[in-house]
Amino acid sequence: MEKYCVVMVTFANETDAVRVIDAAIENKLVACAQTFNITSHYTWQGSVCHAPEVMVFFKTTKKLYDALESKIKELHPYQVPEIIAIDIERGLPDYLKWIDTVTAQ
Repeated sequence: MEKYCVVMVTFANETDAVRVIDAAIENKLVACAQTFNITSHYTWQGSVCHAPEVMVFFKTTKKLYDALESKIKELHPYQVPEIIAIDIERGLPDYLKWIDTVTAQ
């Protein structure tokens, strides 16, 4: 089951997030995406920042990661977007099979 991952990406707002989500789904780079309203706390250009953001969890396969990362970087408005992949070690086999089916190129 080591062939799947969740890719976490933050956006400034829902509009930016949905634009990337739609492109990722339409290009069969992800099976699904989930959005969460969060508050991020970080340092940027020497200042401590506290900002509302939208976190997106993209469900995909590891073989599609590079293409997904490229698509996100192409469409993301941030200079340095957060793009982090977390391996899925285990999961419901039927769900993982669905990821394969939906992302089949």
